Amino acid sequence: MKKIVKITSLFLVALLFTIGVTPKAEAATTSWHSVSSYGSGCKVQGVTDSTTYKSGANTIDTYLKTNGKCRNMEFTISLDDLEGSGYSTMGELSGFFKNQTGTKKFSLSKLKDINKGYSSPIKVQVWYTAGGVGFHSPTLSVYK
Repeated sequence: MKKIVKITSLFLVALLFTIGVTPKAEAATTSWHSVSSYGSGCKVQGVTDSTTYKSGANTIDTYLKTNGKCRNMEFTISLDDLEGSGYSTMGELSGFFKNQTGTKKFSLSKLKDINKGYSSPIKVQVWYTAGGVGFHSPTLSVYK
């Protein structure tokens, strides 16, 4: 019986350690931006799911959120190439939101096709406009 308890205890400790040290995806967030025309103290922030997109990644996932003090506002989100690699904006996602947009996804297949044959990543940024205020994500790296 003592052996079972000891093995179970060791398993649980190992499991908790593994869960605690497993690296999480590094999200890239913007600073908070004031949008005073949509409420007193209204602020918005952009979030992407990572700063680096390796070969297994298929999309850049992003969304906008508020600090909860905003009225319903219009938004647009686009993805822009920073290096003139021949890739232009993948179109624009737009709509309205009050607290948080749904997750918006940009396919990486076109970027990866352009990047074939190169070992360095393509640098991109997500551009956000919320309530007339424009700002961008940190630079994101997309590998083939």
